[in-house]
Amino acid sequence: MAEEKDTLTDQTSGEEVKATPEYTEGEAERLPEPESGIEAAVVDAVDASEKATDSGVVKGFDAAVTAVQDSIDSLDDDQHDVANHAEDFSDTVAIMGRSVTVPGGIYTVVFGALAVATLTEIILAELPRGFLTIPIMISLALVKSVLVVAYYMHLREDSRIFTLVLLLPAFVALIATLFLLAVPVGY
Repeated sequence: MAEEKDTLTDQTSGEEVKATPEYTEGEAERLPEPESGIEAAVVDAVDASEKATDSGVVKGFDAAVTAVQDSIDSLDDDQHDVANHAEDFSDTVAIMGRSVTVPGGIYTVVFGALAVATLTEIILAELPRGFLTIPIMISLALVKSVLVVAYYMHLREDSRIFTLVLLLPAFVALIATLFLLAVPVGY
């Protein structure tokens, strides 16, 4: 009878297999004695790492990582939801109240606007310089940079702090340029 208890039949192969012996209390935690210096070093490293997990530094680091993960999980998922940015992936774009379907959607429309602005700048550069040539060229360059930053660099979808980080140095550069324009040449 004892032999029948020690042998079982494998359900998939139908072969007889020996039953796993029962473990005694604490047997699973015991490690075999190390046979070499490398194994002894590994056992010492495992013991040291188990002791280090109880230290305050590791617990603090674990708490910080958990807090960061929780704050990321609590962020508004709508900002990163693909369904909310369906217009970015659609070929239909609303331009001045009309729906236009172009391959590539909004990115193709922005590319076309950039091409038109560039051609306008080239034509203006070849014409005789007038009173409005430079202001128009600067305005077109500003429009092109806003389109690139807003659509291709996705600033319109990002946090508003990134817009502030971009505009603050631009404002300082504008003030510095205006100051330098106001200083007399012979000064």
